[in-house]
Amino acid sequence: SENSAWAITQSVVYNISYTLALYMLMLFYSATRLHPGLKGQSPVLKFLSVKLVVFATYYQTVLASAAPIDVSQDTLESFNDFLLCCEMVLFALLQICAFPWKEFAAQTGKPTRDYQGRWRQDTELTSNRASAAAAAAAARRRRRRSRLPRSL
Repeated sequence: SENSAWAITQSVVYNISYTLALYMLMLFYSATRLHPGLKGQSPVLKFLSVKLVVFATYYQTVLASAAPIDVSQDTLESFNDFLLCCEMVLFALLQICAFPWKEFAAQTGKPTRDYQGRWRQDTELTSNRASAAAAAAAARRRRRRSRLPRSL
């Protein structure tokens, strides 16, 4: 039928684009792997930790839907969803290893959350507060000067 032809075409195009995207990313890595900015950053682990989530879950879904098992589609989807939940725990641990918080923390400051919930360094927050306080003090001085009577 027309729907199955479209599903096959979509799957072929999707798989080709996935494969080309992975190939291009590997070409990019091989061209930049000796760059000094990547030393100590473990780019392969970071790459795998992000891409495995996408590729493994996609291919697992494809394989589960093509499996010659005699169960209902609902049962198969439920089992696939359960496997995905279990895999996400493993992927989360891989993400923790690939992106350790120490890479984002300065050597001198402790990581803290700012007022918007983003992670920042104590030193960064202190310098931001100090500059905000200095700007507020300068604005107060300007207002006071503008209210003073001018005399020669």
